[in-house]
Amino acid sequence: MTKFSYFVQQFDSEIRLKISNLQMELNLTLTEDESIEIIENIQKANWSERKSIKAGICLNSNVFWCINEDKSISLLIGTDDETWEIGLKISLDVIAEMKNKIGYSKEV
Repeated sequence: MTKFSYFVQQFDSEIRLKISNLQMELNLTLTEDESIEIIENIQKANWSERKSIKAGICLNSNVFWCINEDKSISLLIGTDDETWEIGLKISLDVIAEMKNKIGYSKEV
């Protein structure tokens, strides 16, 4: 899997997530509630069961989050999680970055 860097910024109740490496950069916008939904429920959004979490906006499109069998996360950007336009496989480390930035401390 390609190594990405994650940068999370919080502005009031809006979260901005930058995912980047040497070849690309992707910027997502989420509400704080959406980021909490991801933190608390990503393990239940199992793609092998065709489950995902709709959370955030990128390129004026929906972002769907799901966990894969290898414990990576897929981000699917588009109309829905079956007919997306952009797919990106990232590390579960992004969840820790989100937790740190919003000060989330509840055990999940």
